[in-house]
This record gives sequence, structure tokens and C-alpha cells, in this order.
Amino acid sequence: MEQQCVYFHTEKQFSIANTILETDGVEILFSAESIEIPLRNLSAGEKDAWYDYVVDEMVKSLPGLEYTVKSLEFRISSLQEQKNDLSEILRAAHKDINNKNALKTLLASMRKSTRTNLARESSSQLVFGMVDLLSDTVECSCIIGQKNGNLIRFIEFLKNDDPIVTISGPSALELKPGLEQKF
Repeated sequence: MEQQCVYFHTEKQFSIANTILETDGVEILFSAESIEIPLRNLSAGEKDAWYDYVVDEMVKSLPGLEYTVKSLEFRISSLQEQKNDLSEILRAAHKDINNKNALKTLLASMRKSTRTNLARESSSQLVFGMVDLLSDTVECSCIIGQKNGNLIRFIEFLKNDDPIVTISGPSALELKPGLEQKF
């Protein structure tokens, strides 16, 4: 028999979805209110729903993203200054290893510069909420069940109001209308 894979979106939340599936005769194999699933294990429809969320979050976060880019540019500049200071100390040390006063002055200057840069950097830190958008996993509620040799998966991304039900198996197309009506 040919495998089929269909999906539909719903507004039902985890607990209601669990009840609907049990009432419809779906054998629940796995159920978790919070789990991380590797992105590569999502179906094409689930990935589309996830990426729709990612794009929406990116659009909402553009001002923060612009700020983060500026903050990174500042950090890179600060690191470049520190690299230059260290290079200068190395050159001075190689040039005249016995001139400890010159080395002490360079070290003091570098330490002051580093402390100033670190203070500015830490005050401009932005906890940017896009870490999960770049992750290889997605956090979601998940119900996995089976009915008539078909696998049914409900996924509700925890930061998204667009749950998705995916049905795969030999009669997925026949199961979809009945389940979709209940959802």
C-alpha cells in the first residue's frame, strides 16, 4: 500500500486535542506537554508551520535584531582593540625584554582599555530572544497516536498559536476529513 501524508491546522490546544483523539478511537502512543523535537524530524507541513512562526518572530524582532547587529559590531571593534593592545605588548616585549617599565605601562593601559570596553559591552547587552529560532530543535507539545495503521501526530509549538495535525499511513486521506471536522 502507498504511504500518504496529509496535515491540517487547528486552533485546539493540547488537552482538547488529546480528548478529541482518544474519543475518535486513536490509540495514544506518546503524549507530552513539553518536548524538544529535532527540526529534521518534522514533516514538511510541520516545518512550514514552524518557519511561518520564525518569519513572524523575525519581523516582530527587527528593532532588536538591528540593535543586536550594532552590539556585535561594537564587540568586534572592542576585540580588535584588545588584539592590537596585545600585539603592541608582544612587539615591545620582543624588542626590549629588559625594559620592564615600558611593559608595565603598556599592560596598565591595556587593562584600563579592556575594563572600559567590558563595562560598555555589558551595559549594552541585549538578551535576544531568537536563540530558539536558530536551534536544531523545536519546543512543542506533542501527541502521537495510531489508528488503522496510520500514524497521527499533533504538534503545538509552545511559542505559536498554530497547532498542526499530521496523518501519515496507507489511509491518511480517508482519515483526514473526519478528524479535521472534530478539530
